[in-house]
Formats: sequence, structure tokens, C-alpha cells
Amino acid sequence: MGLRLFSDQLCFSAVRNVYSGLPLALLLRKNPFRNDVHYFSGTTLDDLIFCKNSYATTYSNSHCLPVMTFQLLSRSLFFGLLCISQSIANDLSAWLSQAQATGGNVSASTNGGNGWVLNGSTGVAYDFGALDALEGKAIDGATVEFIFNIEKTRGSVAIAAVGGDSSTGAHNVFKLEQWNNTGKFGMTVPGVADYTFTTDSVYGRIAHVVFRRNNDSGTMDLFIDGVFVERHGAKSDWRLDGGGSHLGSFPNGSTDVSTGHMLAVASYDQALSNQEIHALYGSYLGSLSDPYAVISPRTIDFGHYDAGGDPQALAVRISNYGASQNLGISNIRVTGGHAQFFSIGAYPESLSPGGEVEVTVRFDPESAAGSVTAMLEIETTGGNQSRFSIPISAFGFEPLPEKTAIMIVVPHPDDEGLFFGGTMTYYNKIRNLPTTLIAMTSGDSGIGGEPAVRFLREDEFRNAVRVYGMKNEPIFARFDDGGSSIGTVDTWTQFPNTGDDAADYLSPFTGNPVEYLARWIRILKPEVLLASDQGGDYGHADHRHTSAATVAAYDMAADESVTILDDEGRPLSAWAARKLYVHDADFDDPNHLGHLFHTRWETSYTELGGLTPMAITGLGLREHASQSVPRASRSYFRDPMFAGQYEPSEFWTMLRTRVGLDTFNSGTLSFDSNYDAFPDIHHGDFLENIDLTQFAHDLADTVVGGGVNGMDLTAMLERQGNNVPHGSVMSGDANGDGLVNQEDLNLLHLANPDTDSDSLPDAWELTHFVDTGAASPNADDDGDGISTLDEYIAGLDPAVSDKLDFTIGGAPKAIRFSVPPASGAGYDGLRRSYAVLFSTDLVEWRTIHTENVADGSAQSIMLPVDDETQGFYRLQMRVE
Repeated sequence: MGLRLFSDQLCFSAVRNVYSGLPLALLLRKNPFRNDVHYFSGTTLDDLIFCKNSYATTYSNSHCLPVMTFQLLSRSLFFGLLCISQSIANDLSAWLSQAQATGGNVSASTNGGNGWVLNGSTGVAYDFGALDALEGKAIDGATVEFIFNIEKTRGSVAIAAVGGDSSTGAHNVFKLEQWNNTGKFGMTVPGVADYTFTTDSVYGRIAHVVFRRNNDSGTMDLFIDGVFVERHGAKSDWRLDGGGSHLGSFPNGSTDVSTGHMLAVASYDQALSNQEIHALYGSYLGSLSDPYAVISPRTIDFGHYDAGGDPQALAVRISNYGASQNLGISNIRVTGGHAQFFSIGAYPESLSPGGEVEVTVRFDPESAAGSVTAMLEIETTGGNQSRFSIPISAFGFEPLPEKTAIMIVVPHPDDEGLFFGGTMTYYNKIRNLPTTLIAMTSGDSGIGGEPAVRFLREDEFRNAVRVYGMKNEPIFARFDDGGSSIGTVDTWTQFPNTGDDAADYLSPFTGNPVEYLARWIRILKPEVLLASDQGGDYGHADHRHTSAATVAAYDMAADESVTILDDEGRPLSAWAARKLYVHDADFDDPNHLGHLFHTRWETSYTELGGLTPMAITGLGLREHASQSVPRASRSYFRDPMFAGQYEPSEFWTMLRTRVGLDTFNSGTLSFDSNYDAFPDIHHGDFLENIDLTQFAHDLADTVVGGGVNGMDLTAMLERQGNNVPHGSVMSGDANGDGLVNQEDLNLLHLANPDTDSDSLPDAWELTHFVDTGAASPNADDDGDGISTLDEYIAGLDPAVSDKLDFTIGGAPKAIRFSVPPASGAGYDGLRRSYAVLFSTDLVEWRTIHTENVADGSAQSIMLPVDDETQGFYRLQMRVE
């Protein structure tokens, strides 16, 4: 049945800055046709003040929760308890005293308790004082501390500029969001380089953020809300000398100016310890638990692995930030479906205050295949949190397909995102059609060091295509990066690809890129080829020659008179790809057979977590860390990417076709009407006039463009000779194995027939209604605010006003609930699973508890007792 958001039990405990009255609980129901929230259980609007604006103030030092955020929660009605306990005022005076008493303090200010307004146009002058090397001080580490509430109003947002290397006049600009729309913290040395953390930006709430320049070779650490989150070591010679500069902007006071409120600032002429930083955060909050458990990182990703390869090891750090109590470590184990591939090293039974230990997590890929996931469960006596669940993952590519729908040929790693936009994600994740990438060069030009590291961009490329959702490893042709600048495509220096990078780099030979590509065309038999702009996109020689080689290979591969051998010396059969498109940066290719504007990449899809294919492309581009790639080129960007040239990745030109021209459209494009005037433009995608039923053996969108559904399953079954009513199965991949086959039919069609195609099995409908036609999935017959479909997913009775028990409270404080198993009429062969999610802002959610199968037993999730638990909890279920 797929994922269905159902029950959202919202609990916001120990809320600050909301209302200083007594604790209260109120039942919440969202009216989907209005922008307000209704309150029940005897609570009146006078008891709690909500307001439309995020920063509207009702009482001194009070803020209202924005009502509009509740719109983001679910696609159907939800219910839940909003539990609000007595407000506790943030005490900046206590923080100020703590900051001034901390060793190495140079400056600490709240601007008289008022903070500083950041107006979005001009930064605020602030003197951080002499830190590392000013006034003859030793270069031995420094720390800067900020407490702020900043809104996202631009794609690059500064927290503050602090003096860097005073000998050169350099500054460090600490960024809440690194340029441009990365969604990540960062640091910039103006005029030199941008450096990006992997930690997400924090907007729209009060945040305690610390940057610590360590007294080693100069790495920089980031702390959020008193906890270490990341070390940036790409630049190992950071200086943090201090002096006068600005809050909320670059040192010029006018670049990347932030909007919001800077509440407090401090600077220290030493690298503060983890405990000292945590104590500063605690002084602002009022109190912290002791012992206090901190786990980092919060995810463990082994990245790409080779099946049968050597074991790998990573570490998770357990720290005790408490002031006086030992932290007990009672149990560490690996759980989940792939737990057998992971093991853990030894660990102590307890940690003293300020102590920490690194626990080894080992991964043995000898018998692993594909994506491997598990959960590292850590149980401690931490007063803040007693149980931690750390996701573990590793990624293995599948073998290349026997036949591919689309072959993409790119000049360098990162060009696949910059100029091919949402292609990879759309056709892999949404259409689920086999798509193959070939990189003509490994982008190694300008990368120094030993030969073995010359191909580091290949690893970045592997990580990027994983984000895009591709199943197969890119093919690396390893032609010389920059070698095609000699002006001919007939000969191009190429490197071997034996697996020994150092030796391969020292053994170049003269390769023929046309024959190389024609060989892969015959092997993979693509329906459509995509290549670079014939003019080189922005004039790059490698781009021009990649395009020319692909066009020539399209013809060579189809020429039966040309003999091309496989790895075993046997002739490969000729293959005539159906169509060839090239990216057309200027949309002015004189040889075109038609223009195409791809219209599917800016659509949000549930398969992508509500994101667009282009947004996923942006996430993948971040994996090209050595290039500091900012984004894919999109048509609606006002600031072009290269030197004033407008290069939207949606623009394509058809150069070859064996199946006729695309349909020319007229009409308005929803997101950019500037390109509606072209008389010969096709508003669609690359697969018009292509017979996709040949891919119906897999879970692929072969019937209706835009997504996989039951009709695609039906088409596959009919192709296999099964007579199945068309469209009778509402979901394709019932068991989540990535294939559509008889097993899915047994689960969803034969075992639980749904003759009226309303997502409610006939057996369940006949149990609760007079006939199948009487049940409507969107109806609420019992008036409990839960749709009939959600009643089925949750195991409730659609004729009774009921709900699942899902509460928070008690001693010790915990979330308590139970989820019934998937049993009875309409659940044959299916299972019900659930997860508990947490959010501080009703926008970003993270899973804090997951079980594979619900069994109806009472569940209790212990919660921390300090203010780190401020936020909302929701119960999410699915039947599959």
C-alpha cells in the first residue's frame, strides 16, 4: 500500500518563549481548507496565544509558534496531543557570567540584554578582541561563540566575520549557509575560497553555535547547541586572530547580510574544551543533565564497497559532557536486516566526566550485495538520552544492465549534474528505467600528488551517482583531461583501467574515443544517447570533443560494415540507437531536428521525499567536494553560471532520430515562460516514440510517464502472458525488492484483491461495509478525523471513533504507544511497520525509533529530561 502518514502525536515539552502560564494539553485537528488550527479539550485561545508571524511578540521575551507550520505536516487529517509544560525564561545574564568566567575570555556581550537586530542590508560592527596572534599572542587556538535566531532570506548567509591571518589581513566569514543555497554551514576566506561543512543550516529558531580553531595545525570544529558536530580539516592552517569586524555580514558590512536577531557573542583566546562549550550552552538554558551522553557521528556511512573486498572499519565516539557523574554504557549492538555484515569492538562500562571513547564498527563486504543498512543501538545512563540509534549504511553497485534505456556521456565528473540536470534522478528514481553514465575523463587535470590519487574525482563521482539514485557504477573511459585540446577527436590519450591507479596513470596509450563509445553502444544497446553541447557548453575543448565523439559513435555503432570486438575477441552486433540529443547551451544549433525543454525535473515526487529531481541533483553535486560545485544550471536562475552565459540544463537539441520527430508544443511552461516563444520546442522528455514495454520485466514506468504504478505492473504481467485486469494493482513493488514480479502480484492482487482500485482490499471493505462500493478511502464515516484509508493502515475500525494510544509523560518521561499487527481480513501477506520521528520546527524530521514489524505490544521510548527534547514527536505507519 505504500507509505501513508497517519497519526501525528505532537508533544512540545519544556517550551521556552511561548507562554508563561500553567502546563496544558490540548487536542489538535487540522482543517485542510483553512490556515488555522482548532483547539479542543476545554482549552480556549486565551489559554495559549498563537500568532501568524514567526517572530511576533506577545509578552516580554516571548515568541509565538507559527500556525502556518502545521500545514506542512501531512497530506490528510492528523490528530495528536500538543503537550506544553511551564515556560522557563532564557537567562542571558547567567550565560554572560559564565562566558566572562571561562578561561581565555576576551569579549562577551549581549548588547545590554537587547542583542543586535540583523536587518538584512548592513552588518553590525563588533570587536572580537585579540585572539591567536594579535598583540604578540601565541598561535595556540581560539574560540568564537554566537547565540542567534536567523531567518533564511538568501542563498548565502553570514553569521559573522572574524579576523583570520593578521599578517595578510585575511578574515574568516562564518556562514550559516554557504554559497549558494547549499543548506550547509560553511566558512569563507573572502577572495580566496569557500569551505563547506556537511552539517545542515539552522534557521528560524534560537541556536547556540561555536567555532573552535584547534591548537593543532589549525583545523576548525563546529558545535551546535553545546555539542560537537563536525571537524573541517580541508584547510589545515586556519588562523583566528580576531580584532574588529562585523556580525551578520562579510567584513565589508554589506555582503551576505543576515536577517534576524543576534542575542549574544563571545570570543576566547584558547580552544575551549568540549565540556566548557557545553557548560556555556547549559548556562544559557538554565540546567543540563549529568551525566550527559553525546554520540558522534549520528550516521555511519561506509560509502561504496566492492563485493568480496577487504573489511572496513569506522568509529563512533561516545562522550560524557557531564560535570560530575560517570556515564554508564550498558549495551552496544547492531540490529536490522543486514546486521550480520557488521561487528563492534570493545568498549568500557563507563566514562568519567569529560571522558570519551571511540568504538570501532567493522563492515565485512565479503558476501554483501547492493545497499546494506543496519542500526547501531547504544544504551547509556545519560540523563539527557538513554538510547541512541545510529543508522549504518554501505553501498554496492549492481552489474551493468544487459540493455539500457538512456546512455549519458559526460566530459568530466560533475558535468552530469551541471549540464544534465535531473536526468539521472528522474529516469532512475521516478521512471526506474536503466540509465548508464560514461565519463570520458576522470577530471584529473590540475590534481597533484602521487599517481594513485589522481583519480580521486572518480570516487566523488561514485558518491554523487549514489545520491542521484543510480544502480550502476559509472563507466570511466579515462581519456586525458585536457588532452583533447590538441584540436582533434580522432586520437586522444587514454589511461588503462586495471584497478591499479598508480600503474595505470603511468601507462597512457593513444585511444580512439569514437570506437570506444561505439563499443559501449553495442554492448548496452541504449534507446537514447545524451551528450554535451557541440559548442563545449562554455567553450571547453573536452566538452566539444565528447559531443563530437558521441555523434560519430552513434553512426559507427549502427554501421554493420564496422567490426568492433568484445573483451573476448568476438564481434559485437551492430546497434542503432533510436535518438541522440545534445545539451544546447545557447539553443542555436543550426543542425537541430527539434528542440526539447525537459519539463519533469522541477516536479516534486513522493519517491524523492517531496523533493524535485533537480533538488536531488543539487545534493549529488555536493559530493564533488574537490570542485566546490555550487549547483546545476537551471533555466530560472537569474544569475547565470558561467561568465554571463545562460546555460539551463533543461535545454536540449535532437541531432539524430530513427523514430520520428518529437511533438512540438505550444503553451506556457509553469516555471519559465521565456521559452514558450520557440515554434519548434517539445515540452516533455527524451523518451517520446520509444517502445518502453521492452523494460516491463523490471519495476519501470512503461505505461504512463511520471511514475511507477499498478498499470506498469499489469503491463509486465501481460507481457509474461498473465491476463490481469488493467490497473487493478495500485502499487507496483509490494515487497520492496526493486522488482515487479509474481511475488508482488501474490501480495497485492491475488491475496488481497482490490476490484474497485481504491487502495482498500475487498476483504477489509466487506468486513466493515455492506459492499466494496460503500467505502471511500478519503471519507471519515465515524467523524474521528481519520480517513478510511488511514483507518485501514493503522488497523482501526472505520465505524468507531477511535485512535491509537500515543502519549508522552510519566516518570520516567517516555513516549508510550502500541501498534497492532497487520492481521485479519485484507492483510494477507502484508505487515505493518512504524517509526517515531522528532522535529524541533515541524519541517525537518528525524527518526528516533524504528521497528520493522508491529506486534501490538506496548512500547516505551525513554526521553531525555532536559531541554534538548523541546520539539514534536509523531508516529508514522505503513502497511506493505
